[in-house]
Amino acid sequence: MTEQKAVSKDLVLASDVAAREIAKAVNFRHAMARRYVKWLRFLNPDATPAQVIRRIEREYHGAVTGSGAVMGVGGMIANFGVAHIPSGQGLTGGKKVALVAAKAAAQQAATMLPAGQARLQFDTTTLFALAIADIHGLRYDKDQASALVLGLSNGRVSQELISKMATDLAHSISGGISPATPETEQAGGDWSRWANTLAEALPGRAAKDLVRTIETGRLDSVPKLHGKKQAAIDYGVGALVGGVTHFRFGRDVIKASRLAFPDAPGEFPPHLAETSRAVADLKLAGKRTSHRIAEAAGKAGSDVAARLKPKKNG
Repeated sequence: MTEQKAVSKDLVLASDVAAREIAKAVNFRHAMARRYVKWLRFLNPDATPAQVIRRIEREYHGAVTGSGAVMGVGGMIANFGVAHIPSGQGLTGGKKVALVAAKAAAQQAATMLPAGQARLQFDTTTLFALAIADIHGLRYDKDQASALVLGLSNGRVSQELISKMATDLAHSISGGISPATPETEQAGGDWSRWANTLAEALPGRAAKDLVRTIETGRLDSVPKLHGKKQAAIDYGVGALVGGVTHFRFGRDVIKASRLAFPDAPGEFPPHLAETSRAVADLKLAGKRTSHRIAEAAGKAGSDVAARLKPKKNG
């Protein structure tokens, strides 16, 4: 049997296809990221923020790289959802059904390349990125979250350059003055961690402008920047050739996240500090999330079985 290569570390997509897949991933994973972090806190209440982030990195890396990566991608999501099913009489079989169905759903998605591959990669990368952001106490709207995933996974523009793009854009919006936030003040005005800049200074339309700057290599029609009117900055990377970009996953995204985000905080933000509340939240989430996953995955698994069933000749 040949090695499964449906999901690799690299992916080439048209920019409009990538934008749609990232948007879908953000819509689906935004709410789940916090529950994911709470679940990890519940599993190890004594873990520091840095230790939880390292565990998230390990799970993400295992999910999107190596042999059998398709199942890993399904596993990172499915195991989290299945773990939400409250323990009790008669639920053991349900867990097995949900896990098998979820893996079948992941396997089916892998047959729909390149869209299926993109969906799995961006879905898992979004969960990874937003989980880390939650530990840092950063909040993103949907446009900001999409820009975050694009910035971390694109294989074309360096993190240092994205940081400069985000900083210049923030300067232009504020009329040349960097917005003051607790994070940047604490860092002595350091805007090198662009994940902070994105969360604190580039909401909505500004986040879309950052995406466009990454794609075109230019920050156009800036009303005022460094004292110049209608300035345009060329970052020297050029526009996407044919509207196609190269995406990187796995270890490359982890390295990018370490440059984009500040060092791990010393303490969890208030909403993650109380593990007892996390347990209560998980019990409530378990009654909702696990059944939705089982239902959706079960349908996908049935579709796979139907497609594999030999057809009878008229």
